[in-house]
Amino acid sequence: MEIVRQTDTQLVIRHEPWAAWLLTSFAALMGVLVTAYGTLERQPLVFVLGLVLIVVPPILVGIRARVVTATFDKQADEVIVLRRGLMGSERVTVQIRDVVEVDFSEFRSRLPRTVVERWLPKLTHQCYVVRLVLNSGRTLSLIGMRSGEMSHHSQLASVMRSFLGLRASGELRVATNQ
Repeated sequence: MEIVRQTDTQLVIRHEPWAAWLLTSFAALMGVLVTAYGTLERQPLVFVLGLVLIVVPPILVGIRARVVTATFDKQADEVIVLRRGLMGSERVTVQIRDVVEVDFSEFRSRLPRTVVERWLPKLTHQCYVVRLVLNSGRTLSLIGMRSGEMSHHSQLASVMRSFLGLRASGELRVATNQ
């Protein structure tokens, strides 16, 4: 997440999941190399594995990775969250007065379920989310994919809190989605 524009009346923040696309590019490159090897050695299963590496990761990341732009406008008294991705765009508008908190928390997608996850808990990746909490209790995520950038997201959450005139929350919370 980065601050694109900050004035007294407007704050614009954008999240671009470039790390996900970088890893996807690496997987596709490895797929090209595996496909070439499968072709040269006349190994059909290796060739098919390479094709899978070329096609599947970009499709999966394309579905999930979105550029999220959040515009806080005090003059219009609204927050506009625009999510753009390969599968289209989505626009959500809420009133600034409906925002009661900027939530910054560690996200754990689920409890360990497999033997490997229980034996090797360090394999799980720490992810952090920044969300707006509304009067209704509904949350509005400000990132397109979960990110491991703890200090950067924490600073941006405090900038959003000060812009909105909200109190600072005391500690990092753990959010789980099972």
